[in-house]
Parts: sequence; structure tokens; C-alpha cells
Amino acid sequence: MQVAPSGTTTNTGTFEASNGGTLHATGGTFASFSGGTLTGNYVVDGTGSTSTLQIDQLGTTGGEVLTIGDGTIKSGITLNGANANTRFVDANGNHALALGTVAANASLTLQNGYAMTTPGNLGNAGTVTIGGGGTPATLTVGPGGANTYTQIGVAALTQVDGNLKAATVTINSGLLDGNGTVTGNANNPGGTVKPGDPPGILTFTGGYGQGTGGALDIELGGLTGGTGSGHYSELLVDGSASLLGTLELNTFGGFNLANGESFDILGTGAGLTNDMAALDFNGQSCANQGGETYKYARSDRSSISSPS
Repeated sequence: MQVAPSGTTTNTGTFEASNGGTLHATGGTFASFSGGTLTGNYVVDGTGSTSTLQIDQLGTTGGEVLTIGDGTIKSGITLNGANANTRFVDANGNHALALGTVAANASLTLQNGYAMTTPGNLGNAGTVTIGGGGTPATLTVGPGGANTYTQIGVAALTQVDGNLKAATVTINSGLLDGNGTVTGNANNPGGTVKPGDPPGILTFTGGYGQGTGGALDIELGGLTGGTGSGHYSELLVDGSASLLGTLELNTFGGFNLANGESFDILGTGAGLTNDMAALDFNGQSCANQGGETYKYARSDRSSISSPS
């Protein structure tokens, strides 16, 4: 399908290319792109056969889109399927995305094996979703994962069910959750890390540092760690972990705690330092009950291994 107006085109809905089709915007002015910022919603689904979304007004050199959203207009890009079949291109057929920012009220979604590498650092104030499933998606921040991923904004979300690769992932605020793998070091000075979707197992291949404003949120639905109902969440850290801030425990699915039960909620490959100063249980602060309440839920053993 070709959209070729002589005037101005504004995307106030969704441009979608799927089922092996091509959506081609050409001619006139594309008001939803300016100064490297793209607004509106865009979906390319290449799970069946090659689908192409081509917007000529982006340019001809490739890498024109630097920012998703302007912080006001609800915007998003979804890339679903292998890269060769999932094409978001400019007038010359060059890949149009060179993302550095996902703005507030905007989203980036990668699914079913799509692998994106950004040219440099990536900042997220909206929602970034890296899908899992049969063929996990991958977001690599900078060539070889050598750059930094930074999240800001209390409503910001990073959901990692696939793979997020960066030298450092910093969650200044908002939420990081999922059942996937973060390759690199993770810092949580003021956000929340919540393994699972939940519950589930989230893996950090580097170290994990949690500051005084950070929280680790663990869901308890049973006596076995893992994914799905009847399990509890686990955070696996291949390096060392330094934990301050708050441990948040929440039961679900009718599960009730009993005396003597224990939960290996954290596994580290290189040791654990510091203690989280506060414990919240089902939204209620338990810090005034002393250290024994905290130790009841804490595991500093390194006996948990990553799933094969």
C-alpha cells in the first residue's frame, strides 16, 4: 500500500506493515517526524514473511530516527520478527532507526528474535519491552554492548524477557522486570527491580548494586523458585551484589507464609555485601520488627544456578 499525499501527513493512529506487505509513505510533508523525533505508532510484523514500512520523508542516509515520542503524544515502535523480515526503512531502503531516547509516553517493543543495536547510549523515560518466547529478542546498547542504558521517570518500565546487553544498566526510577538476562552490570539507585512478570527468574551477568532509594520486589506464590503460579521470584547475579534500600515481599495466588519456611530469593556468584535497611510485606512496613524479620527472607547463599 502506498500513501502519497500532496499535502501533509500526520500519524495520529498506527502505521502497520504485516503479512508480507509493504506500507510506503511518500510525497508531501510528514508532520510526525522532525529533528530526529518520530511521533505516532509504528508496527512492522515480519513473523510470517518480509514486511516493510518505508517512510520516504525520513531521509535517504539511514539512522534518521533518534528519539521515539516527544513526551506528550503517545508513540511507539514495535518490531516483531527476524531482522531480515522486519524492515523499517527510509527513501533509499536504509534502516531508519538510530535510537538514543525513548521519551515519556512512548514505547519500544522488540519481539520474536528481533535484534537491535543502538549507535550509542540509550535513555528510557517510557516503556522498553524485550520479548522472550521461542526466539528471544535482543537489545544491545552500543556496538558490542559497550554503552550505557539509563532509565528515568517514575512511570518508566523496562521489561526484559529476552536479552538486554549494555556495559551498565542504571534504573534511576521506575521498574525493571522480566524473566530474561541483563548482560553487564546493573545499578538501582532509586527504582525497583522485580524478577519475573512476575514471578520468575531475572539474571544479571555482571554485578548488582542497589542504593538506599532502590527496592528489590519479590513475589511469593509457593515454596519453589521459578516462573508461573505456585512459585516465587529469584534474582540471579553472576557477579557480586551490594544491597541497600528496601526488600519488598508480596504474596499472590492465595499463598500464605508459615513459620520455618525459607526462600532462596537471591543467588550471587561473587558474594553479597550490605543489608537492605527496610522490609515491606504486602505493602506494610516491617522495618520496626528488627533484623530477624529481614534475615527470615534473605538469602546470601550462592547455591542458585542459572537455568540451562
